[in-house]
Amino acid sequence: MKRTMIIFGLFLVLGAFFIFGIVQAHTFPAPLPTKGYVDGWWLQNEGDVVGQTAYISGWAYDPYTPNDSVFVALSTTETVVTQADLITFDSAYNPRPDVAAAFGLENDNFGFEIAIPRELYDGESHTIYVWASNIIEDCAPRGCEPINKNTGQTLIGTVNFTGLNGGIHGAFDTIENNTAYGWAFDADGYLVTEEHVAVLFYACDRLTDFDNVCRNKRYLGGGFTGVERLDVEAAFENDFVGEQQGFEIELNIPNDLRNDRPYKIVAFAVSPSDGLLVRLPGLIERTINSDGSLSE
Repeated sequence: MKRTMIIFGLFLVLGAFFIFGIVQAHTFPAPLPTKGYVDGWWLQNEGDVVGQTAYISGWAYDPYTPNDSVFVALSTTETVVTQADLITFDSAYNPRPDVAAAFGLENDNFGFEIAIPRELYDGESHTIYVWASNIIEDCAPRGCEPINKNTGQTLIGTVNFTGLNGGIHGAFDTIENNTAYGWAFDADGYLVTEEHVAVLFYACDRLTDFDNVCRNKRYLGGGFTGVERLDVEAAFENDFVGEQQGFEIELNIPNDLRNDRPYKIVAFAVSPSDGLLVRLPGLIERTINSDGSLSE
């Protein structure tokens, strides 16, 4: 009996070494990195910032699990350690038959379009890093968040993005023959390319030294934008504000201001999104003559 147990024990030891040797000899393939490409960023009319929302688009898929949609995340840092490093994420699920054909895949849901978060619409230039990862959503108990499943994050591209500040943009350029010229648009408007901004003009006796406020101002009339300004369109070509942002407004001089005195003339734009009066850059000094004309 004792001899039998010894022999059985030897067989167990030899079997364990044999199995361990097989496991050691076999090389398991490492997970393949996620593949992807960033097409760039573009704008879509949605009545948000500058009348549009900026999206980053491209494609991504995981060769390790090619039938699963992968997650794509954005960051403004070169490394991603935790979810706190991400500024937003979404899954790649839009049809991209070109990708499926290029890699011989049956599934073609590899495209993504991710909205750039509003905090980056600050007028500053940002480098946005685009990451792809085969991850699942863990929705309990902390709420949904991306959790690494197989391969971790792979950097698939970067974009340089400069988002326009919200609010009124414009300038009071000049006055010629009692007509005021300039441009204005509301970056928070519903649809900037089609929305006209009201512009009001005032004559001031003086501007205060400490805050540049127009004192004893008198209304000189107003009107709306809607005049072609190709230079403005070109200056904001990445924001698609359109070409009808200029104004040419004839001023109406009240009789009691026709006194051959100099005045400082300022322009205010009325924000369609919130109704606020915003003074446009530009100050034109003119003498209001007794016949109602303006002269330098």
